[in-house]
Amino acid sequence: MEGNALAPMGANPVYDTGCPFPTFGIVKPAVTNTRVDMSPYGQSVFTDAVDAVQAVDLTFDALISEIDLSKMRIFLSDVLFDRSSEGNKSVTIPFGKQDCTVFRKVMSTEDTIQEFAPALRTSAQKEAFRVSLQMLGDLCGFGIDYFDLDDARGYVKTATEVSSDNSALMRNIRRHENSLEGRSRG
Repeated sequence: MEGNALAPMGANPVYDTGCPFPTFGIVKPAVTNTRVDMSPYGQSVFTDAVDAVQAVDLTFDALISEIDLSKMRIFLSDVLFDRSSEGNKSVTIPFGKQDCTVFRKVMSTEDTIQEFAPALRTSAQKEAFRVSLQMLGDLCGFGIDYFDLDDARGYVKTATEVSSDNSALMRNIRRHENSLEGRSRG
C-alpha cells in the first residue's frame, strides 16, 4: 500500500450511533512520551517512576524484614529440655521446630534463661519508606504529599491549605483535562 485508501467490502464507512461523543478513541495522558520520540501515543504517568516504585518496594520489604528479624530471642539452657533415651544415647526432645524465637544452648548449665532483644531501627526504615513514597508521588505528577504517610499535623486543614498541599496534583489533573477537552472537540 502506497498511501491508497482501502475500503473493505460490505463495511459502512460511517455509522451514526446517535451518541454526541465518540464511542471509542485513543486517550493518552498529558505526559510527554520520553521513551519514543515523535510518538502519537502517550505514556503512563508511572513510566518515568519505575525506579521510585522499586524503591518503595525495597524500603517496604526492609521495614517488614526489620520487624520480623528483630523479634526477641530466648536461649534456654540444655538442662531445661526433656530427654529421651534412644539406645544408649540421651537425646533432647525438641519443641517448636518451626519457632525461631526459642533456642537451645547446648552443653550449658549456666544462665538457664537468657533473652536477646535487638534494637529496632524502624524509625529510620519508616523515614526511608516515606521518602520513597514522596519521590513516587512527585515523579508521577501527583505531588510530594500524595502518598505521604506522615499525617501528624493533628488539626483540620483550611481549604487554602488543602489546595496548596495538592497544587501539583491539581495542576496535573488540569493538564490532563485540557488534553482531553482538545481531543473531544476534534
